[in-house]
Amino acid sequence: MTTVVSPPFSQHDQHQLQKHLRSGGVLAFPTETFYGLGGQALSRQAVEQVFALKRRPVEKALLVLALPEQWEALVEVPPEAQALMDRFWPGPLTLVLRARPEVPDFLQGPGNTLAIRHSPHPVVQELLRLGEGPLIGTSANLSAHPSCTSAAAVQEQLGEALEVLVDGGATAGGLPSTLLDGTQTPPRVLRAGVLSAAELGLQ
Repeated sequence: MTTVVSPPFSQHDQHQLQKHLRSGGVLAFPTETFYGLGGQALSRQAVEQVFALKRRPVEKALLVLALPEQWEALVEVPPEAQALMDRFWPGPLTLVLRARPEVPDFLQGPGNTLAIRHSPHPVVQELLRLGEGPLIGTSANLSAHPSCTSAAAVQEQLGEALEVLVDGGATAGGLPSTLLDGTQTPPRVLRAGVLSAAELGLQ
């Protein structure tokens, strides 16, 4: 049975969420666009659960959400990418960067890369603090199904296999975050999204 909690979190909620994340558990939560699905990014158990819940092909790498003090230990940031971070983070911009050697293989994408984002959503920021580390932040839906803008839609798609659901009400939906390959100079758009190439200064 899925446990549903809603912000603002009580002390009991905070304790239970922290315990769940530390044990390698997975949960769904609101972001500024759609509901996300994640757990501690450096936990193999959490990563494997996310792939299983979404029925996601294992060759498709996962996005990571992180706070500024967390991403420095995960990726190498070239000057062009740093300038974009300074201007657009927190916000709907995902950067694919070179993973640092200590990042486990199960989290890395092709070419030893990692897709990373800094979300402004208060629930995401609190979960990052409670989890004391970066979180997986893929969309909370079955692969090839529509992304979800409500807790009810998440529950309908993922069912009782989802252990914890943070119900933050309806999310904005719309376009996803813009995905950039920050390993290239200049960075290259991999997926169009909220921020246009022109807004990013890439045209």
